Amino acid sequence: MAAPSNADRIIVGLDYGTTGTAVAFSKPNRRGYKVPRIYKAWTSRGGCCKVPSVIAYEEENNFPRAWGFKVPADSVDCAWTKLLLDGDSPLTEHDDDAISDAWSHDIRTESGGGYRPGAL
Repeated sequence: MAAPSNADRIIVGLDYGTTGTAVAFSKPNRRGYKVPRIYKAWTSRGGCCKVPSVIAYEEENNFPRAWGFKVPADSVDCAWTKLLLDGDSPLTEHDDDAISDAWSHDIRTESGGGYRPGAL
């Protein structure tokens, strides 16, 4: 089996943020890779380079699973999930007070599995 050519490759970059997520991609040309293009078609209007890092599940809402811009503001959802990636990371005096508040309510066990500031 022949190795894939550069024409068959794509490089994808994902910036998974606490409140927003962005995606960029690059395809090769004869001289190497093109400048990465940022995906901006998150909504029908287009132009948004980030989508909210939030997901809502059907079991806790009256609608099918939704993520990003399609999650209604009044839903039970999972937000700030990036903070769950390293549960051993200690809080410091430089952290936002909202993060300390979230940890004091143990965002890992709140209904919906996430925490949204002001939701408690």
